[in-house]
Amino acid sequence: MEHQAQRSTDDSSRDLRLIARIARIVTVLGVAMLISAFVNLAQAPAVRAMARGTIGFPAQLSDLPPFLAFTFLVTQNWLLMVVIQFILAAVVLTAGVGLLRQRHWGRLILEGLSWMGLLLLAAPAIWIARWTLSTPNARILGLEAGLQTLPSAVGRPVTMAIQLFVAAPLPFFAWTPAADFLGAVASVGVPIACGFLIAFLRRSTAAFYRGVHHNEP
Repeated sequence: MEHQAQRSTDDSSRDLRLIARIARIVTVLGVAMLISAFVNLAQAPAVRAMARGTIGFPAQLSDLPPFLAFTFLVTQNWLLMVVIQFILAAVVLTAGVGLLRQRHWGRLILEGLSWMGLLLLAAPAIWIARWTLSTPNARILGLEAGLQTLPSAVGRPVTMAIQLFVAAPLPFFAWTPAADFLGAVASVGVPIACGFLIAFLRRSTAAFYRGVHHNEP
């Protein structure tokens, strides 16, 4: 019995240390998103001037490659994107502060954000399924086509979203093949990481309550 209690204490202490590391990462991410939001807000006049020149764009969004359609939507709704970015940055920062203080509400906020990140897996899944289903007589060829076009079709918009929301002050790199590949990897890797994070947060619930009592005066 004593051994089990000691083991439970050790597990809780290990969870608390990992929670502290996650909290620092989330806080830094929130700060980066806030800085990017201010950078994008400063660029609003230039982007709006550029968007006015594309209002009469003749093509349908469905006829454009995914990256160009995403770019068109973002530039036409730049201020809305910046507002969403400020809100999301505030939520991420709040989650980071809550985790640093080992508060249960911080865990709940981060779990909610993780579920949102998990939904990103739908993008590559839908793209590959679309190609596979469009070739009923050659499923393997459709699957290969979906995988080959995944970096440019999914990876590039994902890279641009990361650039806009997290790394706006950095040089623009969403047009490079390496960035396309990294974006495709992120479209799968981020949801997988979010799934593990959700599992950890649910498993470590007791550590949060222990941390709250430990931090109370």
